[in-house]
Amino acid sequence: MGRSNGVICRGSKSVAGKFFREKERYFEDLYRETRLENKGNYFETAMILFETPFKTVLNLDRNRTLEAVAAREWFFRSGYSGSVNCLEVLWHLALKISDQSLCTKKYGDPSDSFWELWCNLGLDIYDGLDYEMASEVSYILECWIERRYCKDGRGGCFPLRKPRRKDQRKVELWYQMNEYLAENDVIEG
Repeated sequence: MGRSNGVICRGSKSVAGKFFREKERYFEDLYRETRLENKGNYFETAMILFETPFKTVLNLDRNRTLEAVAAREWFFRSGYSGSVNCLEVLWHLALKISDQSLCTKKYGDPSDSFWELWCNLGLDIYDGLDYEMASEVSYILECWIERRYCKDGRGGCFPLRKPRRKDQRKVELWYQMNEYLAENDVIEG
């Protein structure tokens, strides 16, 4: 075992190298599951989501991050152990929507749910990124994470026409999702 540039190495394979290979493989698996490649050139946009840690503002939203990690381990059998990112949380929400709406055709496939959330955030216009667009995507994510979207949920994942709760920014993601599904006649409200 040797040292190279401050990284502990075993032969020619470094611990850091293994971590990055696992991370890259996990991203590619997750990207494939979302089926974004069928919608356009969203690889770079998805990478920004993957590289952006998801931070919880409301305590109970921590449950979404814990479930995203569990999904990472269960579905992908991933050795990647980095912090939870925006792409994972969005994918996990899409899985939950599909679970909640198994009897409907609209959300039967998690990739369909994922695309709707992607569009709700306004990410669908970022097909084939350039530098300026990348900063706009980062700003959208910042607003979503910090809940700087409209009271009715516009600018977030779950925009509502007639919110039952006054300010969606103060509502846990789980309840936002269920209200969104009820308003769209996917589940009974």
